[in-house]
Amino acid sequence: MKKRLLAVLLCLTMAVSLAGCGKSEEPAQTPAEPSTEGTSEAEGEEEPKEEGNDLSGQTVKLLCVYDESKAELYEMFDKFEQDTGINLEITAITSAADLQKQLTTLAVSGDLPDVVTLDRYVIPSFAEMGILREISDLASELDLSLYYEGPLEGCKNGDKLYAMPFTANCLAVYYNKNLIEAANQSIPEAGWTWSDYKELAKAVSDPGAGHYGVVMSGSGDNDGGFQFYPWLWSAGGSAFEADSDAAREALTFLRSLIDDGAMSPEIANWTQTDASNQFAGGKAALFTGGCWHMSSFDANISDFEWGIVPYPVNDTTGEFVSCLGGFGLCITEGSENVDAAWELIKFIESDEVMGYWNAPNNYIPVRKDIAEASEYFSSADNLISVYTSSMDTAQSRGPHPKFVDIDACWQGIFQEVYTGVASPDEAIAEFAPQIEALQQ
Repeated sequence: MKKRLLAVLLCLTMAVSLAGCGKSEEPAQTPAEPSTEGTSEAEGEEEPKEEGNDLSGQTVKLLCVYDESKAELYEMFDKFEQDTGINLEITAITSAADLQKQLTTLAVSGDLPDVVTLDRYVIPSFAEMGILREISDLASELDLSLYYEGPLEGCKNGDKLYAMPFTANCLAVYYNKNLIEAANQSIPEAGWTWSDYKELAKAVSDPGAGHYGVVMSGSGDNDGGFQFYPWLWSAGGSAFEADSDAAREALTFLRSLIDDGAMSPEIANWTQTDASNQFAGGKAALFTGGCWHMSSFDANISDFEWGIVPYPVNDTTGEFVSCLGGFGLCITEGSENVDAAWELIKFIESDEVMGYWNAPNNYIPVRKDIAEASEYFSSADNLISVYTSSMDTAQSRGPHPKFVDIDACWQGIFQEVYTGVASPDEAIAEFAPQIEALQQ
């Protein structure tokens, strides 16, 4: 029957763009094995779960970024096995970066899983390497108009679909109500501007008392890029063009927060987890973070009130654009169990499953119809609605087969600016030609 291999690799540094440091929960009790009523006593073999279902008894190998702490998801995996008779062999690697390394190793050894969960912004790279199967033909039986555009586009390489969206998240601004009110400042509201953001951060910041106005991730990795792009995009810029007025505006603005004492220069060393810990410890009034932080803050913050507000709009463009994170469900090239693998993906994409496991883990459903039908995700009375309302305009990183390398160039740019090694103009002049060359 069920064979589940959990190779959970716990990393000191998480690649948090993987969409979820959600609240850990005790794994659900494994349901009873499917009934063997009707089994031939002479042969001792089970009948197929459904008449004519020739997939029963097949095994799908799943390389998954979520482990059994996501109890509701694993409860659904159990249900899939019971309903279909298809066995799942699950390897869980809870770091997106380590999972990608493992996938590459398995590709070299010729022992690929059937299904893999990948951070969407790397999907085009793995597709280009020939590791992923195009699934445009399979997905034609689904109503893709039900999905948010951003997560779906992030699963493509060019115009070809290589994954179905699995999870989604985006960024907004958490605030410490106590620190803001103690500084006699107003609580921010939707529609506030970059200027409002900066003035509030400066007014609340008091490094001598142990807190700054703003904390965010500025690390030279995926985390730092994830938190930089909303500023670039809101100014009207593009990650594919570094030599632009929008890029200079975003970099100059963020550097000014450091120069004015409103943001710690330590952001250059902080991952999203580091920055969230600073906020949870009462050391900042404002923190740009994802919906997955809600569970942790609910459980661990008790000495101050906090809330969530959308990103501020750029003073000139009047726009705010959040950054999309999350995973896609991919079938590997050469899988001998494509039909069974697709059955698993369709099951995960169903109303029943998506609506069941996303809410308790504070992930936004990738299907817009499910999010809008859910009071939890759509009601303004619930903080997560701030994220849901940003999904229509939030952008994916890429998609582009060289975006991992493009992202590394941007990391070089903002790292030099945050640390004071170079001005925005100097950093752009150094890396813009590399970003252009990667697109040739």
